Amino acid sequence: MASRLILFPSLDDEVRAETVQGREEIAAEIAALARSDAPVLTGAYRDGIVVRTYGERVLVVDEDDEAVFKEYGTVDTPAHAALTDAARAFGRYSGWQPR
Repeated sequence: MASRLILFPSLDDEVRAETVQGREEIAAEIAALARSDAPVLTGAYRDGIVVRTYGERVLVVDEDDEAVFKEYGTVDTPAHAALTDAARAFGRYSGWQPR
């Protein structure tokens, strides 16, 4: 059984607040790499890759309604994984895995 000990819980909040700009810069690099690797048919998949910041949360998302199918594949369509692969290039990734 795993356990977790947090000695300075307020430090987490301080670090998150102080690192937003740096994380936005990394997210912009991830988005740029993903856009450069994304296949283009209509451009919606590539052009939907953007950085969004909500308070201290920094996310790289694809706003194309069909991005999940293009990113991770379907029974009939291979995964392109442009965003997933770009995120992996910048650190540990534990989210969904392409087919």
